[in-house]
Amino acid sequence: MDRAKQIWEDLGEKDAYFAVAAYEEFREGNLDDEAKEKFFQTGKDHVEELWREIERNFEITFTPGRSLDYGCGVGRVLMPLTEKSDSVVGVDISRAMLNEAGKNCSERDLQNVELRDSAEFMNAESEKYDFVHSFIVLQHIAPKLGNEIIRKMAERLTTGGVGMVHVTFFDKTPTFRGFRAKVYRDVPFVHRFISVIRGKDGRFMPMHEYDLNAVFQILNENGCNDLFVRFSDHGFLGVMIFFRKVETSKENYQRMHE
Repeated sequence: MDRAKQIWEDLGEKDAYFAVAAYEEFREGNLDDEAKEKFFQTGKDHVEELWREIERNFEITFTPGRSLDYGCGVGRVLMPLTEKSDSVVGVDISRAMLNEAGKNCSERDLQNVELRDSAEFMNAESEKYDFVHSFIVLQHIAPKLGNEIIRKMAERLTTGGVGMVHVTFFDKTPTFRGFRAKVYRDVPFVHRFISVIRGKDGRFMPMHEYDLNAVFQILNENGCNDLFVRFSDHGFLGVMIFFRKVETSKENYQRMHE
């Protein structure tokens, strides 16, 4: 098992809700019914805000047939998306996360959900979606792979379909703390070793910065050239990129050379 998958399998097994939304009230030891209800309400609020932004800025009434939530975790956003879409596919690298998402969907008797691991998604070349989404997920994935995920999402979006991907692009933390975090992220076992010595939790969620030029180029190459952005700040500065696929790259090329 590669290091990234091991990190998220570990988090999914031991502290799944905190790994999705890093607030102390969502830690495993604090997660009572009230905290869980609050956790899932944040997902509902996020989806409602997405729809307000999409319908206002693209001037459409948006009712996707098939939607994708990449990095679905325990189903925080996945489940409210079932109320907006005919069917929803949830993808995650962690089997433990997918198992918890499946449990949460079953408890609510949601019948229009499919759950897949990230390898299945990357290999399913023929699949198409009317809405693609990833929020506070790609920041934990190295940009080389993250950009490929964005490419797959854009390629599989139907013409006229809408997407939103969130990436981080600037680390606001002080220089030393930022350097230390990069060491923990890039040098295997350093963080776990230091945590063991200090008697603390050895789990570490890596953070990455993306080149926005590269992200915009991927979207443009795949015909997702009607877009707007909203900024975010979770310690790292980020951007939520909303986009609509107007035409495929081939159609765009032909139109420009008529």
